[in-house]
Amino acid sequence: LHILQREWPPAAADLARGLALTRADQPALRADLLDALASLHRNQQDFAAAIDYARQALALREASGDLLAVAKSLGNLGLHYTGAGAYADAVAAHREAMDTYRRLGNQEMVATAWLNIGMAQHLAGDRVAALAAYQACLALSREINLALAEVKALYNLAEAGAELGQFDAASSYWQQGMEAARLNRFDDQVRYFVELATLYPQLGGSANVVAATAVQSSLPRALPAAPPGAMPPGPDAARIVALARQYGQLTPRLLTQELDISKPTATRRLRELTAQGLLVAHGKGRATCYAG
Repeated sequence: LHILQREWPPAAADLARGLALTRADQPALRADLLDALASLHRNQQDFAAAIDYARQALALREASGDLLAVAKSLGNLGLHYTGAGAYADAVAAHREAMDTYRRLGNQEMVATAWLNIGMAQHLAGDRVAALAAYQACLALSREINLALAEVKALYNLAEAGAELGQFDAASSYWQQGMEAARLNRFDDQVRYFVELATLYPQLGGSANVVAATAVQSSLPRALPAAPPGAMPPGPDAARIVALARQYGQLTPRLLTQELDISKPTATRRLRELTAQGLLVAHGKGRATCYAG
């Protein structure tokens, strides 16, 4: 509960007490507590500590011989590596997890691993490799009927394709993803597709932009009007401003984790909201952060 409310010191104290109370014959519980500590530090962008705790949890699970738990622990470690910008390590961890999921016949987690691999490659700037991973996720998600993973893969395929200038393919992915998100009532995902069509009108010409605008107009907003002459805030602007206020400062890397979007999209959204007067930028270059 403390973690959900962003109350870091009492959360850390509770978890430390929990670790102190675990017995030697409770390795699974101890690993769970270590994973919670890793999540706690990741939320505070202390990725070195997050990785250390995640490695300790992994070691305990490897000793127990529980292959599913080991694979999930590797996946957690991969996410912490991605947050730290250690993308090659992230891909390696997710691939190792995926190999175990395959041996166990857990196709759902294989699809998730493909998505995580693609995200790490995308953030590293290797969009070609990311496209291949997203396509693998999409194919498997459709085969086993994983609707949310399918929509996320389609969004990422549309975004990466647009970034590469492959607008014919990207437009097809956008249309498929938007339709699937609307049919399944994945409102957050619909918002992301709306934003993507606004950023890349080439995705489908006027037809997609009009469709995106229609959806955008039907979604509630809770922000003041933009300054005269400025672009209106996107449908996720209220959430981004709220995150900036929660954390005190917001970076593109942190926003990628909170909204499940790529780093380029996160950077663009933060710059747009700064231009609209809703955020204030501090620092320069890679050290830039944003406050609400």
